[in-house]
Amino acid sequence: MGDTQRSEDALRKAFDRRDRVTEWERFYIVSHYYGFVTGELDKEQRTYEEWAKIYPHDMAWTMNLSVDYAFVGQCNKAIELQKRAIQEIPGNSASYVNIAQYYLAIDHPDEAQSVLDQAQQLHLQDLNLQIDEYRVDYYRNDTAAMSKLLASASTDPGAEDALLAQQSATEDSEGRPALARDLAASAAAVAVRAGNREVSANWLAGEAVRQAELGLVGDARHLLTQALAVPNAAQGRDVQLLVGLASAESRDFKRATSQLAALMQGHPLDTLIQSYWAPVIRARLAYSQGKYAQAVQTLAGTEAYDLGAFTTGQCMDAAYLLGEALLAEHQGSAAAAEFRNVLAHRGLVLNCPTGALSQLGLARSLARSGDIVGSRASYQDLFVLWKRADKDFSLLRQAENEYRALR
Repeated sequence: MGDTQRSEDALRKAFDRRDRVTEWERFYIVSHYYGFVTGELDKEQRTYEEWAKIYPHDMAWTMNLSVDYAFVGQCNKAIELQKRAIQEIPGNSASYVNIAQYYLAIDHPDEAQSVLDQAQQLHLQDLNLQIDEYRVDYYRNDTAAMSKLLASASTDPGAEDALLAQQSATEDSEGRPALARDLAASAAAVAVRAGNREVSANWLAGEAVRQAELGLVGDARHLLTQALAVPNAAQGRDVQLLVGLASAESRDFKRATSQLAALMQGHPLDTLIQSYWAPVIRARLAYSQGKYAQAVQTLAGTEAYDLGAFTTGQCMDAAYLLGEALLAEHQGSAAAAEFRNVLAHRGLVLNCPTGALSQLGLARSLARSGDIVGSRASYQDLFVLWKRADKDFSLLRQAENEYRALR
């Protein structure tokens, strides 16, 4: 349900009672405590490895260890474990969801679709299967299939808000931020009606991140105000993270700094926060203050997680931001390499604005390096993506002016 506060509270209570349960249950509780409360990936993985020695044919540790592998970009290892889980338990929808996501993350859309077809043949019902279907359709530029999914979701309250949020991201990435804001608001309203207030705040804060990335600072700050006004949602881990990212991106230094401090204090052992998200927020703050070299230094060590398949807006933010900082440091060739890195992982980035923005960054980097032919080609690829962008979309107008100025 996306209610991380209540989830963590329940897991803490379970962890406190771990000596009252069976050995198998203890493995389950301890691993999930490390995975969802403290966020200590190393301890979580060690628990799964110990679990595997005693219960080698159990599928719970198999599926969850697979997820941990995917967190650090080891998608092939994750896929093999999920294949094993599917062989043992063909009707477990979570395995189909995960393996399809991992295939797409390594740009194997046909294999991802095959897994989803198997799930459909088994008549499995899972919101995340619909999200995977949407992502595969997006990868294939199948707008008709995407529209069909959205239409069907209007009769399914459990799926409607998540698919609306996906479409919101798509509109942003294709240069239609006004429609994206409307869709995010609709997703948030559906979530509130379903009683999922923290999820509602997530949709608003996630849209704030995307609007800020597109340079729409005023709209981003308005969305953040709305997200933080959702009752009992502001302390959620994902809400704090997204608000921190959006605030840093929209140059609200005070709020970004306070959100970062809250995250660090509330999750001092969390691997992804400490090793990835906190450096990304710090680097964005440094970049927004013109401290480009500091931003580059701050992002050192984030590479392993930048190719990870995990939620809460993972869009290869570190690689994209590193490209921006290097470009600002007049290192055109190095910046181009980072933007190419983002563009090379289309199945991981999908409808994140960082994909389109990396195309723009590549065009600018090549121009800076003197590769006018390459720069022109990159701008042209961007214009194809933004062919149906809003007429007043400022980034498109700016890119067109830059393209005409190439000599």
